Amino acid sequence: MNPTPVTRRHWIKQTLLQSMGLAAASQLQLASSFAAPAKSAENPPVILLRSGWQTVNIGDIGHSPGILKLLEVYAPEFEIILWPNSVDRGVEPMLQKRFPKLKIVKGRLNRNGKLDSKELQQAFEKADFFLHGSGPSVVSRRELAFWKQQTGKPYGIYGVTVSEINP
Repeated sequence: MNPTPVTRRHWIKQTLLQSMGLAAASQLQLASSFAAPAKSAENPPVILLRSGWQTVNIGDIGHSPGILKLLEVYAPEFEIILWPNSVDRGVEPMLQKRFPKLKIVKGRLNRNGKLDSKELQQAFEKADFFLHGSGPSVVSRRELAFWKQQTGKPYGIYGVTVSEINP
């Protein structure tokens, strides 16, 4: 029997480390070893985080700052670009205040299969890894499939109820 009980905080930390460690970090290391020179502090690896599905309640709002905090603590060497679905109702200034280095890009993948903003196109070019944030499903599966098709770069899914994925 374990002499010290496992706290929720410890369990979440271990779960994140295992999930991200096995999925994201290994994929980034593998991809960077084949595709590009080693990243430096001046040119860190970049994660494009697709999150922020809605802002109608605090539970939905909490997903983005939660994963950003986890990445800040356990993956500080990465630059994070947030591609939210929604950051209205005061969410964007709250995120910028708490995460001053965070870059937020706005835009959509149009029905015709084109990204509708220059800043989003640049984020796709710059990012080394696409991380789909927490949700009740792979909410942004169309964008994930587009990422895979357009960039060929690795991707991961964090904290999602998953039944089937076919990007």
